[in-house]
Parts: sequence; C-alpha cells; structure tokens
Amino acid sequence: GVRNALISDTSDIGYMGIPSSLIGWDQDCPWKIAIGSTVVPLGLVTNVPELRHLKDLKADDKIGVPALDSVEHILLTMVAEKELGSPAALNSNIKVLSHSEAAAALIAKQNLTAHFAIPPYLFKECLIPGLHSITGDSVILGHPFCYNVGVASLQFHNNKPLQYFAFIKAIDAAIFWLNHNMRAAALLLASDFRLTPERVLQYMTWSRMKYTTKLCGIMQFAYFMKRAGFIKKIPRSYSEIVWDNVYL
Repeated sequence: GVRNALISDTSDIGYMGIPSSLIGWDQDCPWKIAIGSTVVPLGLVTNVPELRHLKDLKADDKIGVPALDSVEHILLTMVAEKELGSPAALNSNIKVLSHSEAAAALIAKQNLTAHFAIPPYLFKECLIPGLHSITGDSVILGHPFCYNVGVASLQFHNNKPLQYFAFIKAIDAAIFWLNHNMRAAALLLASDFRLTPERVLQYMTWSRMKYTTKLCGIMQFAYFMKRAGFIKKIPRSYSEIVWDNVYL
C-alpha cells in the first residue's frame, strides 16, 4: 500500500486519508503532509426506510466502510460516540468492503444495511428511490475537511527540494485549471468513470464539492483519535505533521 511504499522509499509522495497520515506520524513514519486535497461530502446511506438514527440499527445490521482506520471508519466512530455513548458501539456492525462493492450490495439489498459513502457512490445512492442518508460529515464534524492529503517522505522533501516544489506547483496548477474548466474536465473524465460528461459534471458540481490544496480538518481528527485510542499523541503544532509550504 501507500504507507509501505513511502516507508520503503519506493515512493516519494502518496495520497491517503487524514486518519492514516496521523496514525503513521504517531508511529514515527518519516513523512509529513505536503498538500491538501479535495473537500467532498460523505454520508451514511441506508436501504431501510424506517432506519433514521444509529440507535435504530440492530446487532446483525452491517455497515460498509472501505477499511479500518479509514476516514469513513473514523467518522462512524465519531458519530457512535456522539449518539450511542462510545466510539466502539458499532464495531461489530462494521463490514470492510470497497466502495464499489458496498454500493452494489446496498442497492441490491444483499447483506448490507448501510454504506458510509463518498462521491460518486454517495450521489448515485442518493438518487435511488428507497435509499436515504442517516447522517453525514457535516453533521458529525460541523465543518469541511480534506478527504485525502498528499504526504511526502522526509528523504524526498529534504534531498530533492526542486522535485518536491515542482510537484506542489503542478498540483496547484491542476486544481486552478479544474476550477476554471469544469466542463472540459468532465469531458476528460467521462470515459474513466464510464459516465456521460453531463453526469460527471453534475457530480463535480454537487453541493459541497470543493477542489483546493488547502489543508483543513486535521486537528479535529487528531483530538478525537487520541481520545478514542487510535493514536497515542497529539501534534503540539502543525509543523510536526505538515511541511512549511502547506496552506492552512
């Protein structure tokens, strides 16, 4: 995976969720966050019409998340603590599935009650009659956060500064172009997503989609993850976990 590639120096930069970057930092992995990434909505979608709150979940109801310690998993433990009194309250309900597998199972009602979904799966599910969202990141956190962050190894940042800053400038330029050329971007991406350009544009411009390199939301994750036992320490300052070029 990305983490092992960075640790073994077979990769210089990798993208991961904020929780994974914090867990790696907590375990003294030689990296820091180099750049923020897209802000996207996330939602816990169910195929059970009468299920409106987490307390309505039964012991045998399964919730799809892409991985343990993923953004989706951490958000689920956050809302479990808030509504059920413990971050671990839904541990036995978790089922690890890729987003595509979870979306297919949820829509087909095959051994899955809910899916903590990201775009474009969230958008697709929200358009299907009989599916609805129980809660989402805006309710759980109350403010936006980067779904992924770009992490650069210590060796790459310190030993290859020209290449490092070339990467940062390239991503900045790409995000600038994207924000000013949505229709052209949709045309480019349509074949990759196997969707029409019109549907891709609809998804790209969906409410609360934001394309940026600004880093946001990391400390709220850190405070919760320390309290819930996912990490042992909290960064004393941003400089411990981000390189000095990062826009906060």
